[in-house]
Amino acid sequence: MGVLFAEQMDKETLDKACKRLEYLYTMEKNKYITMTKYGYRTHIYSYTHKHLNEKNSRPLLPFRYEYHLKRRTTLGVFSGMLCSKFISFDLDFRENKIALLDAAKKLRKTLSELGIKNVYFSSSGNKGFHAEIFFRIPIPNATVRKLFDLIVNKSGLNDLSGGEVEFRPTPTQAVKLPLGKNFKNPNSETNICWFLDDDFNPIKDINFIYKIKQTPEGIIFDILKDAENKRYYEQSKGIKQKIRTTENAIAGRKDLDIYSDRSDIGKALKNVERLLENGLPRKGVRHKSLFLLGTYYIDYENMTTEETREKLIDFMANQSKETYSSSWEEVIKDIDGIINSIEKKGYRFVLAGRDITISDAEVRKVLNIKTKNQKLLYFSLLVHSKRYGTNKGFYMTFEQMAEATGLHKMTCFKIINKLSEAGHIQILSRNESYGDGCRKKPNRYKIEIEEPGGKTITITKEKNDMEKILKDSLKIIPAVERRKKLGKKDFAYYTEEDLKKDPTLLF
Repeated sequence: MGVLFAEQMDKETLDKACKRLEYLYTMEKNKYITMTKYGYRTHIYSYTHKHLNEKNSRPLLPFRYEYHLKRRTTLGVFSGMLCSKFISFDLDFRENKIALLDAAKKLRKTLSELGIKNVYFSSSGNKGFHAEIFFRIPIPNATVRKLFDLIVNKSGLNDLSGGEVEFRPTPTQAVKLPLGKNFKNPNSETNICWFLDDDFNPIKDINFIYKIKQTPEGIIFDILKDAENKRYYEQSKGIKQKIRTTENAIAGRKDLDIYSDRSDIGKALKNVERLLENGLPRKGVRHKSLFLLGTYYIDYENMTTEETREKLIDFMANQSKETYSSSWEEVIKDIDGIINSIEKKGYRFVLAGRDITISDAEVRKVLNIKTKNQKLLYFSLLVHSKRYGTNKGFYMTFEQMAEATGLHKMTCFKIINKLSEAGHIQILSRNESYGDGCRKKPNRYKIEIEEPGGKTITITKEKNDMEKILKDSLKIIPAVERRKKLGKKDFAYYTEEDLKKDPTLLF
């Protein structure tokens, strides 16, 4: 008789089961989902920008796994920003059990033919299955996606009637852990997400998680004929630790507000409406406001440059002199410069089609950068370049770097020089002045990936993904330094490793 309920376990055995779940599934501890009878909730925890945390916000702590096994709440996890510990094939056939079983058999047969023996099916707790393969060392998300596409195509599961197979997890799409409860299904006989045997019958035993075996990464790379990644993993000393520290570092990156402003048509239109109704809110925003209105008129309203110029001049003529300090001649010159820039460089009102993609080569590049802060700033520059960059490079102010990383502006200044000296970025221009000679332009940078790019994975925009909410890592600075800076003894600020090293952190 297997262990059906976590309540049957003593504390030591339950703790061990929780750690096993964490070991197999968890890559990202600062973002996860929980499910109750009231629905889903996405939890996002930030250390550096803690003022943006929701009340009682916490990273993924051990008690969450305990609650999951006790079926109080169901836990779901995301992949890391760069890598994943496992792949999940989410087979969803709500109305056709026969088709579901047929798809599962095809999938298992294909995996066996490819040499992947360790695949584990589990019930979704409703009318679907999850099929999961666990990796000995986390693998780049782009490679995992490539594996998914290959297997789905080879299995003939890419064109199904009455069902679908979805790729999980990603940095923005979570997957529920097995052994929990699907609260959407009121039937207590079928709503537990048990692992399944070879005949797809439930294995009603929590201890089955100890029978799970991980697949060596070399097998995956061989299947994909990916010699580049295989060689990199074989030759990189301490690759597992390198991936872990890199994921922890770049989890501290924050997407700037301008990303969501410029990629959300509704939000951009509201900003325009607010400007036209209320005018400039204060000094220091004239150029940015005119640029927004310029792209709105030219790109969204399809006005000519002459019509746009007239609109912008009329807008400024109605502004209070208390909201800007430039002379009228400087205002006209700026308007002409903005219109010329929009026309020449093709700036858009919204940045449609600029989803962030991460390639295998970019993963390797980030992993090879020396320190945590250098990884963090480099990754923030990489994301910014993908949003705004052209073949002529991109601009990013030190204020934006500080906001995106949580680092001090002077720290960013020092790291930029180190990244440039190491050849990770190019500084195309610095200390250039605008036409009036009174203001300095931001530095212009360029990032090039010299290694073969391979396949990329797209990180799409969702309501609660990184487009709108920052993610920060607990491990960006040491625990002792955290305690010194925070001045409070809160369990949420420390990881399990911190507490093992120094239990006095709580006292």
